[in-house]
Amino acid sequence: MKDNIYTHNHPSGSSFSTDDYVVAATYNLKEMRVVTKGVTYSLKRPKSGWGLVGKDKQGAIGVAFSDAKKSVTARLKHYV
Repeated sequence: MKDNIYTHNHPSGSSFSTDDYVVAATYNLKEMRVVTKGVTYSLKRPKSGWGLVGKDKQGAIGVAFSDAKKSVTARLKHYV
């Protein structure tokens, strides 16, 4: 799945789950998309990569989650 775009749905309407970040980082995805009713969320791999070094996956996932949350929050402000 490396360098691919992975798209899936969340019928409950939620955005990214912790598992979504784990999958994106573990498989070195280019982008992870979550589709809900009326909204598509996108998490793109940073230019510097997911930042995985050795067993530091939790740290990288935390950074990815923080970046995605900031991005989604900023985008949602345009719709409110």
